[in-house]
Amino acid sequence: MAKDGRTEKATPKRRQDARKKGQVLKSKELSNLLNYGMLFIGVVFCSSYVVSVFFKIMETMFEQIQINATPMQIIKEMTMEAVPLLIGAFSMYLIFTLLGYYLQVGFLFSPEAAKPNFKKLNPVNYFKQLADMKKSGFELVKNLIVFVIISAVVYNVYLNNAHKFQELLLFSWFESLQQFQGILNELLIKLGIVFTGLGIADYLFQKYQYEDSLKMKKEDIKDEMKNQMGNPEVRSRQKAQFREIMKKQVTKTVPDASVVIVNPTHYAVALRYKKKDGDKVPRVIAKGVDHIALYMKEVARENNIPIIENVPLARKMHAEIDEGDYIPEDLYEVVGKIIAKLVRDNRIKIDK
Repeated sequence: MAKDGRTEKATPKRRQDARKKGQVLKSKELSNLLNYGMLFIGVVFCSSYVVSVFFKIMETMFEQIQINATPMQIIKEMTMEAVPLLIGAFSMYLIFTLLGYYLQVGFLFSPEAAKPNFKKLNPVNYFKQLADMKKSGFELVKNLIVFVIISAVVYNVYLNNAHKFQELLLFSWFESLQQFQGILNELLIKLGIVFTGLGIADYLFQKYQYEDSLKMKKEDIKDEMKNQMGNPEVRSRQKAQFREIMKKQVTKTVPDASVVIVNPTHYAVALRYKKKDGDKVPRVIAKGVDHIALYMKEVARENNIPIIENVPLARKMHAEIDEGDYIPEDLYEVVGKIIAKLVRDNRIKIDK
């Protein structure tokens, strides 16, 4: 059990309030994975273009030197050659950053989170954060583990290709770049596997921490329910939802009724008396008041179900009989007369 008493899962309102404040589930390692994916795509699929731009920049530099251009002019011309590559790289970074944010958080703009919080500038709060050794220690250990894993992967790739690094000096610039690209691809693939594992593990851990931070006390849930019940908008919405549920139920049950007894506007009770369904006496299959009663009458008209006005009978059955129950013996006579008349008038058939 949590030491502060927060043992219950967060309610939808609690989650919604946290989201408005900008408190959402985010994983730094998962974002790093997407940024790494951008780097991998750039190197694997755009390496030829990058190499061509590199040689173009070098060619431009030598051309400017031959015409005795000033250092500033040389830098300017080299920069102009690199601009398309830089724009493309920045665009990819921006797209993958936004994609990573959207996949984790969705579309969210939190004005409350955007407000300046001067408490964060308070030196006392800063030292309080430093005092949280548990969290700081965990982050330190996590970063250390990540560093060790990445270093091990880099070292493994180096050992596998140590002889190739020596051979690079024997090749031309272009051949050396091709050899180096093969080594780089191996490194990127292995790092990709590592970052994928780290991203998934960190996301699961951050989700656990996020859910734990949203947990509530039982008293908080009770208070929230009381506040919501006292909210006119919530009450109105709940009533509307209840009416919709009742309407769906009425739509299914009333068409099977033999007769609907009304008073005429406030109460409606649907009775079924069909021997083929095993009814020994009439049974109440639906009842309603006000809006539901009016809707029952509407459904009855649409299905040619007889509607009989009998104020005391409608009130008594609505108050004393539950849906699904048979009518009591004291109502046999009055209900029997109604059904007998409907049968004589060929408005209903109790055998069907």
